[in-house]
Amino acid sequence: MSTFVGVNAPEHGLARLDHFVSERLAVLRMTRDELARRGGPNRTTLHKAISGSRTVSMATLARLDASLGWTPGSAAAILHGGTPQSRLPRSAEDTYVLTVLRAVDGMLKECRELLTDVRGLVNELVTSAGGDCAG
Repeated sequence: MSTFVGVNAPEHGLARLDHFVSERLAVLRMTRDELARRGGPNRTTLHKAISGSRTVSMATLARLDASLGWTPGSAAAILHGGTPQSRLPRSAEDTYVLTVLRAVDGMLKECRELLTDVRGLVNELVTSAGGDCAG
């Protein structure tokens, strides 16, 4: 068995794929139902594939890659003992998402600065009133 993020993973096959899918879903805080809503295979298809009662098609593997944010071919590589790779932005939609995330990050930094200022003002008020504001 090989180790990934401190957890033993099967060496190859469907059990290995299930391990990495479950791990990725946990990281993304996503359920298997949400995976299906985001374009991944539905729970039944995924369960049948993992249990071995249905073969895993290349289309299902591609849907896993896309919906889990892996580079194309990652799910297939996992079956043969590889590890998934995160997808880097390549499309206009990805670029848009990154732009929005950068804007949100900037807003969060501004909020943090404002809260730091407010905290300083509150400390001054408490101190001038004869109290002590811990923190």
